[in-house]
Amino acid sequence: FVPIIAVPTTAGTGSEVTCWATVWNEAQGKKYSLAHPRLYPETALLDPELTLEKPIGLTIATGLDSLSHSIESIWNVNANPISARHAVAAARLIIQTLPMVVRDTGNLALRSAMAEASLNAGLAFSNTKTAIAHNLSYPITLGWGVQHGIACSFTLPTVLRSVIGIGGFREAALREIFGPDLAAGADQLAEFLNGLGVGTRFADHGIRFQACADIIEEAFVGERGKNFVGTKESFIAAAQQQEVISQLQSHETQGDHMLSSPGEESKQA
Repeated sequence: FVPIIAVPTTAGTGSEVTCWATVWNEAQGKKYSLAHPRLYPETALLDPELTLEKPIGLTIATGLDSLSHSIESIWNVNANPISARHAVAAARLIIQTLPMVVRDTGNLALRSAMAEASLNAGLAFSNTKTAIAHNLSYPITLGWGVQHGIACSFTLPTVLRSVIGIGGFREAALREIFGPDLAAGADQLAEFLNGLGVGTRFADHGIRFQACADIIEEAFVGERGKNFVGTKESFIAAAQQQEVISQLQSHETQGDHMLSSPGEESKQA
């Protein structure tokens, strides 16, 4: 193996501190991960100036990928109190900073904060891998062209609702991010995403009811679905409560044509 020196140009995938590479098979509609200890970079160099010229769409998508990494590492069977510390630090900083970066893309201090958050998110999920939101996202990216960071983040409010009551250090970490009332926190997270132009229903991304049902079923039997501390039943109940599924069914009945999210993003884990 050739030693890897990683210099991230987005904030970001956190791949400068993880041991994974990804292969996307568009013909088969599958995403595969490669893992090996030698894929850990020997050196990681963070220079936030390299992110200054990134367009708003890419900034949002990669920032939300980092947010997903951090939160997914908490509702994860592989989580531990140390990984949770990194996750909380990352998520809080992203929620605080990303909307400001979108309004002021050339602000080096804000870009530096996002680089730090992405690094912390990488350190968090390098211990745990990702979970259900990521497993839901892969067919959505491959089948509907939704950017990876958008696809793995728009379900976060629903997943958060579904894990209320899990207890222990995981719930404590989520409360540090979203406050003592996690139901209200899920609403605030949805508002945060909406404020960045990201809808939180499957239908917002062009996914009709039957396809949605198939995606959910498949996601919970995959590896990352098994990393999730919650259940398929709790996720579906939370989705129904927020009219995610019924909204899809309504659109399916009406025969509406949905709009998929525009733009391109590097398809990384």
